[in-house]
Formats: sequence, C-alpha cells, structure tokens
Amino acid sequence: MSSVLCSDCNKPNVDLFSRFMKYIITSTDIRHNNPALFQDCESFMDVLYGIQSGKSKEVSMEVTAKKSEFGCGKEVLPKDCLAVLEAAFKDFQAVICKMQGPGAITGDCLTKNERLLVLYYLEAVIMLKLVQRPGIVTHMTVEDWEGRSRIENGVCVAVKEHKVPLSHEQELWFDLYFNEVRPVMLQENRTGDDVAVDSFFVSSSGRSIYNPSNDLKRLHEKYSLPSVTCGDAQRAFEAAAQNLSEVEKNVVAAERIYMRGTSSDPFLALSVLDQLAGKTPQRSSRASNCETSVDEQTAYKTLEQFCPVTLEGPPPKRARRTELCGSEHERDCYDRWLR
Repeated sequence: MSSVLCSDCNKPNVDLFSRFMKYIITSTDIRHNNPALFQDCESFMDVLYGIQSGKSKEVSMEVTAKKSEFGCGKEVLPKDCLAVLEAAFKDFQAVICKMQGPGAITGDCLTKNERLLVLYYLEAVIMLKLVQRPGIVTHMTVEDWEGRSRIENGVCVAVKEHKVPLSHEQELWFDLYFNEVRPVMLQENRTGDDVAVDSFFVSSSGRSIYNPSNDLKRLHEKYSLPSVTCGDAQRAFEAAAQNLSEVEKNVVAAERIYMRGTSSDPFLALSVLDQLAGKTPQRSSRASNCETSVDEQTAYKTLEQFCPVTLEGPPPKRARRTELCGSEHERDCYDRWLR
C-alpha cells in the first residue's frame, strides 16, 4: 500500500485505487455493516483525493502557462464556467415553479427528464458556481443536509471538513430536490441495496452517484455547450483572482476553498466568486420568476418551514420574508409568526 501512496506513485495506480474505494463506499452496504471500516475508507479516499489533486496541480501549471484552451483556442474564463447554469436556468426554474404555490405538483408527477435536470443543475451549482470538488457531491449525506446551520446570508452544509454555503434561494432548490425529486429516484432502486438511502444525491436508478463529472458533461451536452469541468472552474477562478487582495485570493484558492473555515468564510468566498464572474445574485424564484400567486396560508407554511418558530430564535428579516411569502403576504405572515 505504501508504494502506491508514495510521492513518486504513478497516476494510473492511484486512479485504480480511487475507483475501487468509490465502489466500496457507494455500491456496498459497508456503511451499515461496518461503520468503523466505512469511516476508514472515507479517510483513505481523502488521501487519494489529495494525491490526485497534487498530480492535477502539476498538469494545471502547464495548462495555465499555455492559457488553457476552450473551444477554438479560447481561454476558460469564470463566465464560461457558469454558461451552462445560465443556459439551463429557465428550464430549471420552470420545474422548480411546478413544485411551488397553488396547484403545485409532487416529484412523481414530473417527467424523468425534469427530475434529472434538477439533479444535474444542483450538481453543477456545487461544482461550477461554488467551485467545490466532485467529492462533495458523492460524500454529502442526508444527515449533512438536515444538520445544516442557519446564518444571516443563508445556510452552511458541513460535508466532512468542508463548509458548503447556500443562499436562501439555493436552499429552497435543494430542499425541493430532497423532498420531492430524491424520494422518486430512490424508488427506482430495484436491487434492494439501501446504501443510497443515506446519500443526499442519488442517480435516476436510485443509487449513490459514482461520478458527478459525468452528469456535468451531460448537462453541457444537453445545451450544446463546450464541456467545462470542476478543475477548469478552479483554475479559471484562481487565475482571475490574481489581481485581487491577498485575503480575497486566499478564499478562492483551490487547496483551501471552504475548508475548515468559519461559517462566514464560505460566504466571503461566494461573494468573491460572483465578483470574478461579473455576476449579481440571481433573483428570488418566488419574488420574480414564479409568477403564480400564492394564498396567505401557503405563504405562511413556506415561511414556517424555512424559518421555524422558536422561543429564542430571532425573527426573519423583511427581505427573507418577502422572498418566501411575496410582498403581498409578507406583513400578515410576519404578524402570525410573531404570535
């Protein structure tokens, strides 16, 4: 084993070990039958990811020096990384709106392609917009999602040692996937294997996702766009950050991004990433894209779901209330919440 993990190990050996460990973690019931060994396997996967990252770093230095090509000799820019999210947003938003408001449908009433679009889009948000590694998609669990921490700007999902920041709107997307889309996908697992039950992201066959990069490629193909990988995004944002302050450069460094940070650090990184991409935060899906009017009771249930009433918790701010309830019901729902 030590010969495989030495500094001079060749990449094919590491890749083979990585594939084998992914199979053990995602396609067997080791999580339930031997939790201690499962944790050891996940720790070993982290070591392999580190080695692969080091090898990729050597390649990326050459790529950066040559101004990595995208399409016909074009350098990959941050805006190129987000192109597929922009191209798919209208279709994605249409599916999200189907699951909201009066007349909302459940996930089993969506088509398979609509469910896949939601899955692929959220994976792309993690890998291209948040510039996280594919391992976040494969390792994120139901427990991670349900244990997310709420802070002023949104929520943080702790996946192993990573802090994954989500805006309030993104939290709504992920929650709709979790409650409506994911259960339908789990029902497609005919093997009797319950390993995927603990995984947040599951494939259309109801199993744990083996290679998120393949889903990312499929999304690009669907919208006839040149494929951009997670590695492309990391290099593009790091290169674009060279003219920023040292603090801003550090928060988007691929080796450190969102790792072992405080809850506020991820949102600083997210702000810098948006700045580099020349983007402003997307409009609220409820406020501006889902035009369907909602009644007060539905609006209040939504507010209560995302801002639970507690004895010590602070009341939701007006911007958050408007996002969830709409301007028409914001005040009435707030009064009910305070009672």
